[in-house]
Amino acid sequence: MPAPDVFLSYSRRDAERVKVFADAFAKEGFDVWWDTAIRSGEAFDEAIEAALRGAKSVVVLWSKSSVASRWVRAEATVADRNKTLMPVMIEPCELPIMFELTQTADLGHWRGAEEDSAWRSFVHDVQSLVGKDLLVEKVPLASAQPSKSVNGKSESAKLALLPFADLSAAKDQRTFIEGLDEEIRGRLASLSNTMLVEAAGHDTPYRLEGSVRGSADRLRVTFKLVQSSDGKQLWFERFDGAREDEFALQEQIASTIEAQLSSHIFKAEVIRLQNSAEAHHSAADLVLKSIALIANLDPDSIKLALGYAEKALTLEPHLAIAHALAARHYATLYMEKGDWDLDEVHRRALDHAAKAMRGAEQDSTTHQFLFMAIMTLGGDLAPLEAMAKRFLAKTPNNPSLFITLGCINAFQGQKTEASRRHIDTAIRLNPNWEGDIYVLAAQMACHFELGEYALAAERANEISFRRENFTPALMVAAASGAHLGEMDAARTALAQIKPEMQLVRFLNWFRDSEAREMLRSGLKLAGADV
Repeated sequence: MPAPDVFLSYSRRDAERVKVFADAFAKEGFDVWWDTAIRSGEAFDEAIEAALRGAKSVVVLWSKSSVASRWVRAEATVADRNKTLMPVMIEPCELPIMFELTQTADLGHWRGAEEDSAWRSFVHDVQSLVGKDLLVEKVPLASAQPSKSVNGKSESAKLALLPFADLSAAKDQRTFIEGLDEEIRGRLASLSNTMLVEAAGHDTPYRLEGSVRGSADRLRVTFKLVQSSDGKQLWFERFDGAREDEFALQEQIASTIEAQLSSHIFKAEVIRLQNSAEAHHSAADLVLKSIALIANLDPDSIKLALGYAEKALTLEPHLAIAHALAARHYATLYMEKGDWDLDEVHRRALDHAAKAMRGAEQDSTTHQFLFMAIMTLGGDLAPLEAMAKRFLAKTPNNPSLFITLGCINAFQGQKTEASRRHIDTAIRLNPNWEGDIYVLAAQMACHFELGEYALAAERANEISFRRENFTPALMVAAASGAHLGEMDAARTALAQIKPEMQLVRFLNWFRDSEAREMLRSGLKLAGADV
């Protein structure tokens, strides 16, 4: 039996609610396993146990009934041990003590709405755990067209902004709609990866459409991002505001679209590319395929991702984001021993980073990959920080830039407050950043530098739960545990680090000498040779 993407663990009394989850996960493209047979007091059925242990994620639906079920508790324990646990609270209840500190999504209000923000966030988390190749296999998008190349330069994903519909009884929202349209267009002009075109006469991959309703003193605006090939809704938001504050409402809507649109299009583009022939891929397509492999830290995946970045550079030799990706991939290989020349890998990483810096000024995504490369190589982050600040002055609602600045500040020492401000701003602009690896890493570094070892270990463990074999998180978990005197936890974290990893080089992630020495001393206490 193939391993399911999602194993649902639940109480039989909640079967009606569970079906809503099962259907919704299936609609998202997951293979779902849920036991519809009545459980008895006998041992696990072999099929149940095989599905549980083989599942890529185990979604435990906590309720008053399920917390009292020894079967659900047992399944949750196995999932926690296998690092596949994805708990959800479907009604207010007291969680079992051992799961009190486990981050648990609250979907008690949810009844199946696809556009619900809490549901979308949870689906994103499950996708991250299961792996990006999940939807690649499940969502057929063969009719979607690959990006074109014009004069050797890749076109960005095209978006049509359709006129907002006036659904008010009096049809008197024209002035508000025109102002909103102008505000959105102005904001989207700053996005580097989205080409906005007029709706008429263009067969675009994506459409942004919406409607406006109004009363004497209130306005309601809804909009959605739609995939043209199959009409699939990728994103939905609703806003309510006072008519007297319509300018503020227009600005709020436009800034939300500016902050979050790119991430939704990116996810859809990655899925599309897996269903198109590679012979048709442009440089921009190859870049997306390289990015999609970043969560995989094994050498084979890194080499594959590097291959995509280098293929992109054969098509566009000056493409900054491809150089940044190549620098990141080479830098990752540099941190472990393997069948490659470390000096040559280091040289290539620096060369690609230098070329990326020359063209990175206007692309916040390039900044992120440059940060990863320079951070890993122990290079000077100040030029990148200055560049990000200049770009932020032009695009003040760009959450990706706030994330980059937050990460830079987090590892520099003496800048923890600035880091936290940047991270909080990014999450306010785009709530999907909460719980992201970048965010957790920045928070982990801030806690560690402040000597808040328990919190640093908690963040490090969250990272390890989401991304296996992430060496910096395991190092911080080991050092934090040692400083707390929790030697068993420290040694357990240290034992998970692959032996080929060169820990001394990872110490350079912390630029502050005092924080670096805290990390080194903690690792020594745990038994590491650093």
